[in-house]
Amino acid sequence: MRTKLAETTALWPLGAAGSRALFKIPSGTWRGRMIAVVKTTPLTLAFYWADRPYLSWNGPITIWDSCDHLPFDAVMTSSGDVYIVYSATASTVISSTRLTFSDGEWVVGDRVEIYDQYPSSAPSIAVGIDGQLWVAFARAYATAYDLCVKTSTDGGATWGSGETDPGDILTSGLQTINPRVVLSLNEAHVLYAANSDSIRIQSRSLAGGNWSDSHTVAGETDQDHSFDAAVSDDGLLGLVFGKSSLKYCDYNGYNWSAPLIIDDLVPSCPQLCFVNQAPTVIYTTASDEGQSVTKYARRETALFSTPLPLVGGANILENLKLYDSQSGIYADLATAAASSATGDVFHPQTNALVAVAGDMVYAGMADRFRYLRIILSTAGSGGTAAYSYFNGSDWVRFIPAGGEYNLNNSDHQLMLWSDLASIPSDWQKCPVDGVNNFWVRIEVLSTFTGSPVASQMTAMSDLKALNLRR
Repeated sequence: MRTKLAETTALWPLGAAGSRALFKIPSGTWRGRMIAVVKTTPLTLAFYWADRPYLSWNGPITIWDSCDHLPFDAVMTSSGDVYIVYSATASTVISSTRLTFSDGEWVVGDRVEIYDQYPSSAPSIAVGIDGQLWVAFARAYATAYDLCVKTSTDGGATWGSGETDPGDILTSGLQTINPRVVLSLNEAHVLYAANSDSIRIQSRSLAGGNWSDSHTVAGETDQDHSFDAAVSDDGLLGLVFGKSSLKYCDYNGYNWSAPLIIDDLVPSCPQLCFVNQAPTVIYTTASDEGQSVTKYARRETALFSTPLPLVGGANILENLKLYDSQSGIYADLATAAASSATGDVFHPQTNALVAVAGDMVYAGMADRFRYLRIILSTAGSGGTAAYSYFNGSDWVRFIPAGGEYNLNNSDHQLMLWSDLASIPSDWQKCPVDGVNNFWVRIEVLSTFTGSPVASQMTAMSDLKALNLRR
């Protein structure tokens, strides 16, 4: 949202919900330099990098251009090296590539085949404090899937005893597997969504030994890759998951807690991190008409806080004012604009959203925003419109980044500015009909022959994926 990196056609541009794709150099001369791993096309993995304040990113720099369309995962070491695991197109071979960080630059290494005997997917990677790498993946075997785990002690040059070695097979014969490998101080944990009906865990000492038997942490209908796990500094293993509602539970080394419901709405892309030992969850929930809002919640007591929007300007519109130039009357349609009821956003003087030259729509928020979703029950025809913001003294016209829009498409996702960093720095609040907001004004320049009527207007984008730096 803050800075646009790329246009992408990939189905999994940021990996699966629990994947890692955004990292920051933790210390040293280049402390704070960030790297983002992205699928720029269904076949191409690439990375971008930037320094503070992260408004201008360098890239894309290609990592591998023959990937499968499936998700990837990545991890950064304490020295700034980044390891990416993914499925290559050659028979869906699980592979890894190391980006070596040297003198402020990441150098792309060779592709290393982790396992090449059967098609494999859904890789998850972690690195221990000793530098040992761990990868978990789903191997297609016969008519089902096996859960496999392999390690590398030489910086990803080799995995296990070679590419024909499946590693440790934790469980077999599942219809679906989506794993997440997580390391605590003394143990390796693999949590995985199994058979689309549960989340299970198996663990092993980092020092060696056998993996534990499979333990079901929670049953969840239709559970897929959309879950995340993390370990706090004091060793608490947390899990966030759910398809019908967002839930959290944790393991204290002895028992799993009962799941807590964070949000009753259908969640997507849950991301978990611990901030000062407190579990913090960032996720999206679906709104009407395929729109989504990004939220966060935090637990500092027994319960999680009430979920709040992560970005104040990416939500339902706080205010929507319609101005009829003939009568000089404003109408407040904020409540109607927030709902998906058909054809209820119109000025009572004209029975239209806008009609003649001089009519105006004012979309307002307490925070700056960059996007409008406009759903019309009746599309306009024959008229033209102009867009403006207030700079403290005058209304300044601009052409939206998404192109001109004359209220003539029934369902339009209008990008006002390409990212938050592109929002004009001189945009100021001003009062409209007694309400002080950041306003985007849509002014009719030429009269409509067929006047538009709206069903819904929001500042929410159709967010498809989310990746938090953790």
